[in-house]
Amino acid sequence: MVDKDWKKYEWLVTKIYYDNLQSKDVKVEYNIRVRGLLSRQLRQVDILITEKNDSGKKITIVDCKHYKTKVDIKKVEEFIGMCEDIQANFGIIISAVGFTAGAEKRVKNRNDIRLETIDWETAYEKAKEALIPNYLTDLCDNCYEPDLIGRYVPGLILWNLGWYIVIDGLYYLFGIGTCIKCKANYLWCDSCGIMSIVENKNYLCPECGTNYNAIKTL
Repeated sequence: MVDKDWKKYEWLVTKIYYDNLQSKDVKVEYNIRVRGLLSRQLRQVDILITEKNDSGKKITIVDCKHYKTKVDIKKVEEFIGMCEDIQANFGIIISAVGFTAGAEKRVKNRNDIRLETIDWETAYEKAKEALIPNYLTDLCDNCYEPDLIGRYVPGLILWNLGWYIVIDGLYYLFGIGTCIKCKANYLWCDSCGIMSIVENKNYLCPECGTNYNAIKTL
């Protein structure tokens, strides 16, 4: 299947929210179907953010608009309708090129709907420029291949970093990640600076042999 720019845009926006929000109390999910409480139909959500708190949970949905023209009031009203159907607490529309004046006025007095613009092409190119073999990167080597018109379209890795194990009194830092495009699993061994693809759920560093399998599910 040919990779489309709109799909890369969704990956990038998901990566941004995941890196900034994902925690034990906040879950960031990509391309999720949620049943509407009013329509009883399954609604496709680009990014679903679920936050647990003392009073229950707060739901935010994010819609990515990769258009060549500004998002208009009709699309904004469609999104508002979906937010009401799903009964989301907050809704965010991300546009590649901005919004019309009418669209911005439509949500001017609302504090539960936000319109944002992200220059995604620059961000994606910066990620490619930062790619260094055997160093921690957000780009997936497993699916870093050209599409039918010769553009290289890597998936982006959602990392959970900062884990550690203790062996003979020494702390070994590591991280685990999953590619949002091809679903490949990764291990980052901070001790030897190696990023490797995980085969058969075996979280063993191929460089130094450190075994991280005991807590791979954290």
